[in-house]
Amino acid sequence: AGSLRWRAARRVCLAQIPAIVVTQDDAAAILSSLAENLQAGNLSLIDEAQAYLRLLTQCAADVSAVTAAVGRDRKHIVQSMRLLGLPPLVRHLIGSGMLSREHAFVLLDAPHPEALADAILAEHLSVDAARQRIAAGAEAKS
Repeated sequence: AGSLRWRAARRVCLAQIPAIVVTQDDAAAILSSLAENLQAGNLSLIDEAQAYLRLLTQCAADVSAVTAAVGRDRKHIVQSMRLLGLPPLVRHLIGSGMLSREHAFVLLDAPHPEALADAILAEHLSVDAARQRIAAGAEAKS
């Protein structure tokens, strides 16, 4: 935490900045960093999901502590972590920003997320059009 202030100080050529150095356990350090990066918009959806997963599994953080620290609800955290179950190519497209947040969450419901991701990119499908593709595919199988 504090990296944004440090970078800003470097941009204006400050040699020193006031700081408080705090020793934190892994969970607290990750939570602080995650909250700061979310606020600054510096994380991809995939990076955010990986941070949630690490906090909840490796650090055994309490879900309520995570939701309070990052200002996201439990549903958002669960949905974000579900993105990690998508195929690697789709995760790459999401992580690189080639697919929007809204498209990413639509892909969770797709029976063939790689094919739909390709269609979204090739045909410039809107989120609603991507949802319609999923619905059409489900109807065709009924």
